[in-house]
Amino acid sequence: MPEVKTGVRCRLTSQLGVVLPSEIAVSLLRDPAPSVRAAACGCVRAGHELIAELVSMMGDPDIEVAIASACALGHIGHAEARRPLKRYLAERPSLRIVEALSRVAADDEALVLLSRTGRARRELIKPAISALEEIESPRALNAANALKRFSRRTE
Repeated sequence: MPEVKTGVRCRLTSQLGVVLPSEIAVSLLRDPAPSVRAAACGCVRAGHELIAELVSMMGDPDIEVAIASACALGHIGHAEARRPLKRYLAERPSLRIVEALSRVAADDEALVLLSRTGRARRELIKPAISALEEIESPRALNAANALKRFSRRTE
């Protein structure tokens, strides 16, 4: 039962945008409970030990932990998260994946995935447009404008 309380605390801490000190974050990232590990991913920022831990967690057998670690790495701009984030966006589209991928999207495949996600999932169209605009490349801006036109046509 303590891991439930710890998992809830980590989720709340993450939702509030609190960044935990490295030693506490590493401890939570290594917790045996997947719910605690997944929630702890939202409470970390760049640091060598934390990045190494998050990279290893992308291979976690619990899919929520793997997604959370890839998202955390994406948010801090770690390019190694790009491939898993693209896969997760195709398989399990969500706001957190769109936001994380926007920080590391550097290829046409990511732009296409963000555009397709916006077209396929109405609730993700505005985040997909924002993500494409954040990328600040001519292709990404063209894709964002096309997605805006699509959104206006389908309203």
